[in-house]
Amino acid sequence: MRKTMLGVLAAALALACVPRTCLGQCEFGPASPRLPTGLSLNIHVDVHVAEIGAPVIVHAELSNQSKITVSIWDRWWPARDYELHLRDSAGREVPLTDSGYRMRKGPIHGSQSRVTLPPGGKAEADQDLSKIYTVPFPGSYTLEACRDVIGWGNIYSNKLVIPFVQPPPATKQPSNQEVKR
Repeated sequence: MRKTMLGVLAAALALACVPRTCLGQCEFGPASPRLPTGLSLNIHVDVHVAEIGAPVIVHAELSNQSKITVSIWDRWWPARDYELHLRDSAGREVPLTDSGYRMRKGPIHGSQSRVTLPPGGKAEADQDLSKIYTVPFPGSYTLEACRDVIGWGNIYSNKLVIPFVQPPPATKQPSNQEVKR
């Protein structure tokens, strides 16, 4: 009996820690209607207006204010744990960067581990939106995050509307030959 238990434990540990292929977890799947009351996913950014092509850091926080412990996968990449969705004013997803495409569509080879989030616990991560999406033109874009909760399904965040503008034109620095002496 003890050998059987050790074998099962070893197999479970091997499956949790061995590199494997991971695909996008939410991919526009619906939010679970049965999430524990008090479990929330919130996002915010540090800028009120973003420049096209400039870094936009998205802060994501999964907060468990429910009365039960939940489990999530830690995939070692915030972009795999918190799947961001940026849509234009017509609701179309903005084009992914090459890195964003690989992260979303896979295959990504890597490890993951199961993490428990007790009541009162939080899981946080930051990621740069400009590494995931290529914003094609100025306008207002809607950002939302999603992540899967083991045994419960997908949870979606609040939605943010972020105005994107063209960066200011670079000022030309005079070359050594243009400087008069």
